[in-house]
Amino acid sequence: MNLEIVTKQEKIFESDNTLQVTVPTIEGEITILPNHQNLVTILAIGEVNIVTALETKKIFIDKGIIEVSDNKVSILVDRGVPSEKAIKEEIEKAVKKAEEKYDKETMDEETLIQLERQLKFERFVRDKVE
Repeated sequence: MNLEIVTKQEKIFESDNTLQVTVPTIEGEITILPNHQNLVTILAIGEVNIVTALETKKIFIDKGIIEVSDNKVSILVDRGVPSEKAIKEEIEKAVKKAEEKYDKETMDEETLIQLERQLKFERFVRDKVE
């Protein structure tokens, strides 16, 4: 099965030999196997677990969507970080910076919602990184 994970800025993962992919949806985790029925659903902040013929991989994602059709899985997310690229010290700095901004600045409702979502994602990744 073909799998592609894309953010607004870049393609962060691609494989033509994916055996299974488990994703966090807003209704709970689901696992996609070859020949899965067609599907489009909303993804939640969480961890994508990928098993290919060559490797097992984890990618931390912010919200997004998944589309499954004809043995092709397309995942489009706002942000995604492969677990091997998540560096705890950098994440801690990002969380601290966002928390300081949250505490100090007056902002409109939309900016506040975006910042709260960013904090939720950064804290999730921080808690998953060893």
